[in-house]
Amino acid sequence: VLSRIIYEGFEKAEIDYVSSNLKEGDIFIDVGANIGLFSLIASKIVGEEGKVICFEPSPITYFRLKENVDLNGFKNIDCRNIGLSDAPKELTFYISNKGYDAWNSFAPSQDDKLNDKIKVPVSTLEIQLNTINKELIRLVKIDVEGWEKFVLNGGSQFFVDYKPIVMVEFTEENTFNAGYSVYDIYDIMQNWGYVWYRIVNGKMIEEIKQMRYPYVNLIAIKP
Repeated sequence: VLSRIIYEGFEKAEIDYVSSNLKEGDIFIDVGANIGLFSLIASKIVGEEGKVICFEPSPITYFRLKENVDLNGFKNIDCRNIGLSDAPKELTFYISNKGYDAWNSFAPSQDDKLNDKIKVPVSTLEIQLNTINKELIRLVKIDVEGWEKFVLNGGSQFFVDYKPIVMVEFTEENTFNAGYSVYDIYDIMQNWGYVWYRIVNGKMIEEIKQMRYPYVNLIAIKP
């Protein structure tokens, strides 16, 4: 689909879901955009009347994200080199010195030797979406390696009032490193009236809280 990015076999179920649940004119929010896989796919679907807003705090990864956006010639993607949390401030960001972008996080790993540290600015979802027509925001993807709880709390009123579909990564090791339980994510959205679902063989199955969450992407929908 996209000449500059190869994604065959990578999070295919999630890509298919995003592709099926966006339409022309929608707004897609990509928190933890990495090099832009989901943002580029969403951009083609929402078209010129729609918009993609993506957030990536790592300067190096952000450069690669912008490069991918520019190479593909997309004009409806707003890339922001900033992190999201529960309050605007400056935070330590841990960057994998092995070159694995997916390991970058505001939550330190248990082996600090694998990380370089930089200070980066963070904002909140509420602040960043202040000038956006929130009624057009159809889907929010949050993949921030353990910082999901803080991103959600920084957009609480938005999620309660506008009820977008929310795709969130659940990884218990990452949330432990960030100082909270992976179940906190489940409970927060449930308390806001959302229902959790898991994609199983292309079908949406309601998610009953599990004993373990090594790694999975779940989808929250507010009826």
